Amino acid sequence: MRVLVTTQPAYGHLHPLVPVCHALAGAGHDVAIATAASFAPQVEATGIAALAAGIDWLESEVATAFPEYEEHRVRGESKIFIQSEIFGWRTARAMARDVQTLARERQVDVLIREPWEFGGAIAAEALGIPCVLHGIGGLANVDEVLSLARDRLSQHAEGLGVDDVWSWLGGALYIDPCPPLLQSASASFRPSTRQLVSPQMFDATDGPLDTPGWLAKPRDRPLVYVGLGTVMNRWHGLLPQLVSELAGLDLEVAVTTGPGVDPADLGDQPAHVHIERYLALTTLLPHCDAVVCHGGWGTTIAALAHALPIVAVPLGADGLRNATQCEQAGIGRVVHVDDVGHGRVAADIADIVANPRFKHAAQVARQQIDQMPAPPEAIKAIASLSP
Repeated sequence: MRVLVTTQPAYGHLHPLVPVCHALAGAGHDVAIATAASFAPQVEATGIAALAAGIDWLESEVATAFPEYEEHRVRGESKIFIQSEIFGWRTARAMARDVQTLARERQVDVLIREPWEFGGAIAAEALGIPCVLHGIGGLANVDEVLSLARDRLSQHAEGLGVDDVWSWLGGALYIDPCPPLLQSASASFRPSTRQLVSPQMFDATDGPLDTPGWLAKPRDRPLVYVGLGTVMNRWHGLLPQLVSELAGLDLEVAVTTGPGVDPADLGDQPAHVHIERYLALTTLLPHCDAVVCHGGWGTTIAALAHALPIVAVPLGADGLRNATQCEQAGIGRVVHVDDVGHGRVAADIADIVANPRFKHAAQVARQQIDQMPAPPEAIKAIASLSP
């Protein structure tokens, strides 16, 4: 079976797809990932072949590729601009064109896409190839994309001669990596065929996996991880504020700045605060007691896979939804970005580290994740679509 996967050029879109890609390749199928040319090195670091397609840009540098983004951000319209204009229209049109060419050249049997990449769905519909939608987070994420980009997506549907947007956007199969505890109902997306798959952690594309010396040392107080992912890590001075709040607590703090942010920018720190540009969460989180993050799917699900409670400062497309679901499940707390710097984050972290009920709720989430089918089970469902 020849499989082509499409993704927007960002770690948070790529990493959730990698376990299924590895399972496909391990089963002997031909797998390649189409994405922006500048993101190809990150794709190839996963061990899967990368194919350049669509507009050449990086989501972490959105204002460089789309200069008008900044004026939309200032007006508080950044989310709808990204979802509708960038994801729903500009990148979708360019990706659809190139993916059709690649699919013909490679004689692709099945296309797989992530929820924010629409070009693969358009190409699949145009070519009559089965398209698999690989979820990132819950069903409601897909629902939100439709609501924010509905007008643009309807234009694509008209161009394809299709009346029902979901007849091509929903795909022939939905791969669902969301544990029940984080799942929220969808108003309009009800996949006809749905395959659960355990969200496996993959984070080996952006640096060494070695354990730093300070992490290997024994410690006599809790260790809290602080990170804002790979796109939201540059959010208007938020990371320094978080570090400043937590530095005053009687615990150790591990901070990753992420791409585009120099650890030196955070200045000198006390000995119990450790600043790194990158640490693989699969290396770091087994040593941790709690997580402070922006509610992004990758960090959130990694924390829960290690049974760690969370204090979330929601940012990005799905941050508020993930954070709210965690709070409602008793796994942690939500802090509004405007409340950071006033002691709220420090107070919440101190509480969840001291109160075992948060840890217990996180353990329930980990049990749900462990009970979900492994990626090879999804391969059977995908293979059933191939002629």
